[in-house]
Amino acid sequence: MTNSVQRCNRIEHPRKQEREKNKNQRKTPRRKLDDSQLKALLRMYSDPRFTTAEIAYRFGVVKGSVTHAARRAGLSLRKRGSRRQTAPSPATQAILLEAWTDTYENVANRCGVTKQRIAKIVGRWRNWALTQFGPREITTPKQLVCERKPFQRDPFAAGPHVISFRIPDSVFRVLKERSAKHDPHASPHATARSLILEQLGFMH
Repeated sequence: MTNSVQRCNRIEHPRKQEREKNKNQRKTPRRKLDDSQLKALLRMYSDPRFTTAEIAYRFGVVKGSVTHAARRAGLSLRKRGSRRQTAPSPATQAILLEAWTDTYENVANRCGVTKQRIAKIVGRWRNWALTQFGPREITTPKQLVCERKPFQRDPFAAGPHVISFRIPDSVFRVLKERSAKHDPHASPHATARSLILEQLGFMH
C-alpha cells in the first residue's frame, strides 16, 4: 500500500506544481483608455467605414473591449459576420456585363461555370447592374447546339436471348475497320450484331 501511495504522489506532484504556478502567475492588465480615447473609439465605432478589428488595433485593445465600451455607452451593437458588400468585385462586374448582353448559357460556357451560377450572380447584383448598365438586352444570338439525329429504337434491342462467342484478333480488327468505315460511333460488338441480323434477313 505504501508503494502505491508513493507512486500516486509522484504522479500528482508535477500537476500540483503547475496549478500553483498558474495560480500565482499575474494576468496581463488590460489597457485602460482615457476619456478622449474612449470618445474617439466610440466615434469610430459609430462610423461603418471602420471595422471592429481596425478600431481595436488602432487603440491597442482586443475586439471584445471595443464591443464592451460600445455597449456601456448605449450604442447599437454591430451584427456578427463579414460586412455586406455594396458593389461586386471586378471579376463579378465583368461577368455581369457579359450576362447583360448575352444568354446565361453562353456566359457560363466562356467562364467555365454553370448557368445556374450566372443566374445566382445576376440575382444578387441585379439592382446594381440596372443602375450601371440599364435594362438587360441580349444582343448576341444564341449559339446553336450541335444537331443530333433523332433516336431510333432498335426493334431487336430488348430481346430476351443473348448469344456470345469468341473470335480471334484478326476478325476483331476487321470488325473495327468495318465500324470505322460505316458508322464511326458504332462499336465492334454492334457491328457484329448488325452483320448477323443482316445475314438472317432481319436488316437490309
